[in-house]
Amino acid sequence: MSDFDQRQYRLMLKSLDDFSVGHMRIDVLIANLEGLLNALRDIDEEWKQTFLHYWGQIEDERADALFRNLDSLDDHAMQNVTDAISHLKLMVLEKMHDPIEVQESVKDNDGEK
Repeated sequence: MSDFDQRQYRLMLKSLDDFSVGHMRIDVLIANLEGLLNALRDIDEEWKQTFLHYWGQIEDERADALFRNLDSLDDHAMQNVTDAISHLKLMVLEKMHDPIEVQESVKDNDGEK
């Protein structure tokens, strides 16, 4: 796998983590994940379809909240988003060469270490 694709996976993981700790809005997360997925050069079609399934769950919850004029996701929607994010994180981590090194790198770049 190319360094370019590894960078996209690292950015996906960072976006998922940033949203999980409240540092990113859901609309930004959705856009980031879509753009990063589309940027991948060497991607397994089955993996992509599974990724899109979980990404779509997040997008659906956001769309539902917007449709109902809610300022934030309700508890049920947030649980669905959290579950989808957990699946996406696992999928991304499986694609990364050294996920632990990447996690440390993300922390170093954020000044959290």
